[in-house]
Formats: sequence, structure tokens, C-alpha cells
Amino acid sequence: MNHLFVPYELAVKLKDVGFNENCFGGFDAYKELRFDYIGYVKNSDFSMPPRNHTAAPLYQQVVDWLREKHDLNIGMSYFKIDTVSYWEYRIHYKDVYGQGGEYYHALTKAIEKALKLINQ
Repeated sequence: MNHLFVPYELAVKLKDVGFNENCFGGFDAYKELRFDYIGYVKNSDFSMPPRNHTAAPLYQQVVDWLREKHDLNIGMSYFKIDTVSYWEYRIHYKDVYGQGGEYYHALTKAIEKALKLINQ
């Protein structure tokens, strides 16, 4: 089930751009995904020590947050040509697109591109 959560590095980038939604888990000081928090956890919960913890959102939470808060809509498409297959992402209305091998790799790349658009 861990593959449904964004990786630590992406969670930190999300925290830096203001992602502060309820999450089922968080990353501890050792960058390990933990689920032993009581109830939900969000980044503002870590404003007091331990500050080096980060909320761990699900990929779908991030896609929804980008669409709802920043009007960035990520679409994913699967392509297979003979024996070659890959996922393509597109950030609609922004002319941003690219591809990655497997689904979560491509989705991570799409989210990173969306975060760059937010920082522009």
C-alpha cells in the first residue's frame, strides 16, 4: 500500500508550496513512512517539535489538491505500441506534457512539473 503515497522528496516539495491537508500517515525524521499517528496528520501539526516530520499524502490527494487549489488538472494516458508501453501525463490548459515508464513514475514527474508552475 505504500506505493499509493508520494515519496518523501515529493512530500517535502509539497510542504514547501503550502500543502497542508489531512493525511493518513507521515514521514519521520528518518524519512520512513509511518501510520502510527493518532487520527489524521497534516504539515501544520509539525510546527512544534518534531519539525522534521512531514505529512505523507496519497497521490490522489495531491492530484485533487492541485486541481482544486491551483487549477492544475493532471491527466494520465497509457500507450502500448508493439512491445513498448509507457504512461504519458498532461497538465491540461498549460501545454505541459511528458512521459514516464510506469504509472507512478510518470505521475511523480507530472506533479513535479505542476509544482514548478506554482512556483513561477
